[in-house]
Amino acid sequence: MKKHFHYSFFICLACTLTLFVCTGLACNLFSIYMPFILKDYGITNTQSSSILLIRSFSSFLAISVSGFYYKLFNLRKGMLTAALISALGFVVYSRANGYPLMIAGSALTGIGFGIGATLPVSMLLNRWFFKYRNLAMSISAVGTTLATIGVPSLVTASVNTLGLRSTFLMQSAVMASIALLCFMIIRDDPSSMSLRRFGEAETSGDQDAPADGNETEGNDKKDPPENTSRTKGFSLNFHGYVRKSDWLILIPTLFFIGVLANPAYNHMSVLFSGQGFDPSAIALALSASGLAGTAGKLLFGWLSDKISVFVCNFIYGMLMTAGLILMCTASSMSIMYLSVAVFSFGVGITVIGPTAWAGDLSSEDQFDSVIRRFQQLYNLGSIVFTLFPGMVADRCGGSYVPAYVVFIIFSFFAVAAIQYMYVLNIKRDRRD
Repeated sequence: MKKHFHYSFFICLACTLTLFVCTGLACNLFSIYMPFILKDYGITNTQSSSILLIRSFSSFLAISVSGFYYKLFNLRKGMLTAALISALGFVVYSRANGYPLMIAGSALTGIGFGIGATLPVSMLLNRWFFKYRNLAMSISAVGTTLATIGVPSLVTASVNTLGLRSTFLMQSAVMASIALLCFMIIRDDPSSMSLRRFGEAETSGDQDAPADGNETEGNDKKDPPENTSRTKGFSLNFHGYVRKSDWLILIPTLFFIGVLANPAYNHMSVLFSGQGFDPSAIALALSASGLAGTAGKLLFGWLSDKISVFVCNFIYGMLMTAGLILMCTASSMSIMYLSVAVFSFGVGITVIGPTAWAGDLSSEDQFDSVIRRFQQLYNLGSIVFTLFPGMVADRCGGSYVPAYVVFIIFSFFAVAAIQYMYVLNIKRDRRD
């Protein structure tokens, strides 16, 4: 009897929960604690900003050593250890009585994010999904936003009732529990369960056929690199391979993508505040941005598997750029709401895009190293430009619009550059 429910779906669930822990709970939810930290621990506003900067910097360093880390540990053990490091960060927060231990906790959550979030999730999904990898990554990425839906109210109520330290400890326990659940689900490779990757065996008529079957071995020798399966919806089949010269384009592209995903996204509220919009209207717009962002991530994965990543790059890139332009020119609340929705939807490309690009533009053997470099560049862009909007605003009479004009230029460049890389790979494939 055929098996119709592939274990890869459990892997996708575990990846969603992993991102929920290492990104959603450990990083995205942390801003809810900041007012209480300022009050209870007596740190300054500058120190509070540096806590986030330390987290980003430690994440960058962690990604830099992730190649060695995942040689020391397999994915299953490595992801568990990373999630537990993030949970330990909140234990340190609970024991803090001032700035030094807050920095230590922030460094731990940054390390957990760097080696336990998008990087290993991308590698694991690449091992388990031959088809619909982008959709699987999109579903998993929803875990990053789940922590902002309902959880902030629970955290606020817990802090007011039980206190800040007890709430930190409870969150740490929840994170560790989910990490152990993911550990029980995750398997490094389908072959360990006598399976093939989801969709890989369709040509043989048995999706869950044993990975060591003779027919499979024959197919493996003849099949082209797996990345070709993701672009056939738009007839863009090509054998991706990243050459050294390609990094001249890819380095600034991924760097700018990191800038757009973080500093550009995180400063929307102060941009609109400087344009004179009412704080309650801004809060409503930013709340809606979460829904638009979630929809954008999910649809990117589905569309890219259906009509190709190349087409999605164009659609999402134009939406992201259009949203930035609308933000800079917003003269009414309706335009403000529209700009936030358009940008939040389009900026989904910065979350799913790097994984999809690594899969399409690199060979199967290159994927792990390419996605690791992509993540390094992404985080570097975020770190370097963290203070950029505020510095520009200080020199421009408090207006953040000039900084967002620079972000528009970055967006145009990033989209054009990544599309050029696709066209270049197609031309190379035809020559060869």
